Amino acid sequence: MSGAAPQAAGFPAFSLPGEWLTAEGLQPPLRPDAIGVLLPGGPELALAAEPALARLRAGFPEARIAILAAPGTGAVALALGVADTAPADWSAETLDPFDLLIDLRAGSAERESLPDARLYAGIGDGAYLAIAVPAPHRVPSWAMAEEAVPIAPVRVGLLEISLEAEGAHSPASAGIGADTRPLGFALTAVSLTDLGAGGGPVAQWDNAALAGLLGEGWHDAEPWGAWSSGPFSTLRLPQPPGGVGPYRAWLRLRGHVHGIAPEAAGVLHAEGGAAAAICATLDRPVVEASLTLPVPAPPTEEGGAATPSQMLLAAWALLVEGCVARGGQAPAPLRLAAMAEALPQREAAIAARDAGEVVVALLPASAQAQGQSWPEAAWAELEAVLAAQPGVLVLRLGAEIGLPRLAAMLAVVDLAVGDGGLALALAARQGLRCIAVLDAAAEAPAGPALSWIRDDAAGAVAPGHVLALLAPEIALLRQQRR
Repeated sequence: MSGAAPQAAGFPAFSLPGEWLTAEGLQPPLRPDAIGVLLPGGPELALAAEPALARLRAGFPEARIAILAAPGTGAVALALGVADTAPADWSAETLDPFDLLIDLRAGSAERESLPDARLYAGIGDGAYLAIAVPAPHRVPSWAMAEEAVPIAPVRVGLLEISLEAEGAHSPASAGIGADTRPLGFALTAVSLTDLGAGGGPVAQWDNAALAGLLGEGWHDAEPWGAWSSGPFSTLRLPQPPGGVGPYRAWLRLRGHVHGIAPEAAGVLHAEGGAAAAICATLDRPVVEASLTLPVPAPPTEEGGAATPSQMLLAAWALLVEGCVARGGQAPAPLRLAAMAEALPQREAAIAARDAGEVVVALLPASAQAQGQSWPEAAWAELEAVLAAQPGVLVLRLGAEIGLPRLAAMLAVVDLAVGDGGLALALAARQGLRCIAVLDAAAEAPAGPALSWIRDDAAGAVAPGHVLALLAPEIALLRQQRR
């Protein structure tokens, strides 16, 4: 049963988790089996689109994704693992209809020129677009819907990789040697493959040759390679002469592990590409990792303004997030710093849950100095009524305590109520069961377990309305914990 159905007089409109409110009314979650992606540009644009396409893959893991692009671009997308197929002929007459077609070209194409689909997403203001983001005010010519697909020119420069290592420490501090240098990971070999050229490795470095690749954050090179010296290190690989790109880098590293520190973790990053996590253990001290690298990006325009290409990449990311949110899928995980301090409120919440109580978090936007859509008097009334309920612990939380603390607190909460702002957005992103209290014009943040209640012609949202939605869930949770 949905809040879009006729309701009791005086009760505002509300939704159930997973329902999406569009201009056409309440819609079921998007569950596509077949997704088509129209991708402009040459092979390097497949790499530029990798973060957005990887997000699409994570948001719809069961769907088959087809890249509709020039042959070289499609081949790179397949090599990156962000697509299942790349049809050589993708005219409208040759493809089965898609459940979702995402057009990453800027500007509105004619609907008749596109393959058939149940739902269209794109950049621009086409009337047929069910999910759309505005076109940037300036876009590169290769991205326009009416332009032919060109092969972008080759650029020459350095390919940069950053290493983020956790817990670098010296052998002396661990009592296993006299070396006082902090050690993270030892780099022993690197190779580079040109995915655009379709061949094998085009450059390889090991032993002393690695010295020429070291940027910031490394100790002096040794005959076998080099140790990283702290939490952040960079490598700079020369782009091979005549290279096409994008590239895949392969690295062999050895973690600084021993009986006192039996595990070493880190992350390799490439700007514009996906990250690769690494973890060395006593049983497996040597790790191998690979990640994709873009061709060097052109500099920003004078004054630091974003180039048209950068603005279009941002539009791609927004468009894919809109599609994933429409599907009600869990969002991408957030990487927040781990908490090292004890939080009395968190300990109290854990103890309450262990005793069978239900923990409800109130997340008023006013606590975040970002305005609010629900009056403070309403929050105070709801807090007082909930606190009087047996077996309920009520917490007021806001982003002013810092994201790591807020995330740690939300991890021990059962239900959350918010009226917008960062705290509610974070709770929704973490998959917490949330109720968003909205005014008539507001939009709720995306979240797989979030529902909303909003002002409408039936009247404004009152604390009793919110309590009516919370009460059955509180009773069910209490019953489950007896």
